[in-house]
Amino acid sequence: MSYDAHIARAFRYAATALVERPTGDVDREALASFHRDAAVLLTETGTLVTGFRPNRRDGVRVEELARHPARVMLTHLNTLAHPHRAEDDRPAPSQRWAGRPDNPATVTTPVQAWHGLVVELLQARHALATEVGRRPTPGRAWAVIGDVAALTETLATTMTDLLPPEPPEHKRLSTARTLTTSLAVEAREVTRLAATAAGRTDPLTTAGGPRATGIVTVPRPSRLPDAVTNLADILTREQASVPDLLAVTRVLAQTSRATATALAAAAEVSGIPDHLTATATALEAHADHLTAAVTTHQTLLGSITPGSPLLIAQAREIGAIAVPGLRTLHGRPGAAEAASPHLLTYADLIPTITDTLRRELADLDARGLVLVRDRSEDAPGWRRTTPGDLAALISRLDDAVTAARTAPPPIRATPTVTIPAARVAAGGAFLDLQAALRRRQDALRPVRPAHPMINCYGPVPQR
Repeated sequence: MSYDAHIARAFRYAATALVERPTGDVDREALASFHRDAAVLLTETGTLVTGFRPNRRDGVRVEELARHPARVMLTHLNTLAHPHRAEDDRPAPSQRWAGRPDNPATVTTPVQAWHGLVVELLQARHALATEVGRRPTPGRAWAVIGDVAALTETLATTMTDLLPPEPPEHKRLSTARTLTTSLAVEAREVTRLAATAAGRTDPLTTAGGPRATGIVTVPRPSRLPDAVTNLADILTREQASVPDLLAVTRVLAQTSRATATALAAAAEVSGIPDHLTATATALEAHADHLTAAVTTHQTLLGSITPGSPLLIAQAREIGAIAVPGLRTLHGRPGAAEAASPHLLTYADLIPTITDTLRRELADLDARGLVLVRDRSEDAPGWRRTTPGDLAALISRLDDAVTAARTAPPPIRATPTVTIPAARVAAGGAFLDLQAALRRRQDALRPVRPAHPMINCYGPVPQR
């Protein structure tokens, strides 16, 4: 089996490990051993593609995360993998890992989940060592680091399950909680960074940071499809807030209207005027529905999720640079006709992106993370949404998707690149793992933003 096949199975085991909790001291002892093994294997896998050799004596400084994200995470992992206290009484790896489960779907206990996860990690590391040779491609290196970071966040999250609920003045336990929390934050940021850089050509150096910012600039209309595609990728990757989604909706409304105006100008001199005019009409209707959705709800909705600065940055790049450039094409039919192939590509992409917006908003609402401003006299101000609060907004977005899909099909289809089936399976398992991690985060979310997250390590307040 290939690296992708093994890592896909590891993701399935990890998603189960996030759900199943330890029930006794025997489980805790076995899990602690598997956690140590996982930290070693994750460190070795990350080292294999970065070339960075972490040293336990280097120390871990979270403030270095912005400059050296992969270095910080691997150093922290190496510290967990090699504690100061030796464990000479542990059985040999061949004994610890014997009798692993055969199928992630049959796992019912956390010990089984981590047992299978560790073995799949070992096999994935060996497969990767055979695959990459001396130097992996930059895209492959970033993809592997993203896999390592996702499993590292799982490791840090589940390690907190083994910590007893001691009072805050217990220094050693307080330090352990701080270490695992820091590692989870580091891993989450590296996962996002790796997802941004996985398709790029920037090398993954020992510093761990890509030269790209994750934002596609739009100095000319030919870059608009790439920028909108990147916006869609960020939407599916980041946990955007409702204000973020409304801001993106407003930018897409402006972009569709400006694109429609440019296509209408291009139709005057183009050899396919009917095609361009029909596309412009569809984009104009798309913009009308999005504008109505934003103007009705932008001051009424809020969120308790942190939001995505990366999403806002990409939307701002499109709204501040691309839209004014498209508007200048209205009086320049020749330039508009030259840009029309790229504008038609945008029209082909926009239904899918708008539908992604709708699904993200519906997902936030289903998870109870949307707040609505209640302006009635006896209302408390902000409250959680009821089933009918977002019906009009969702309907508007549905209408926008329908309107965008009335555009004629593209004349020239872009050839697709074949993706190996194993990588497709790994991508699906990765998304399932990210959803499991989000559910764990949602379970810790307080009743309201001002509510303390944990009160003397007592029961966590639920919604």
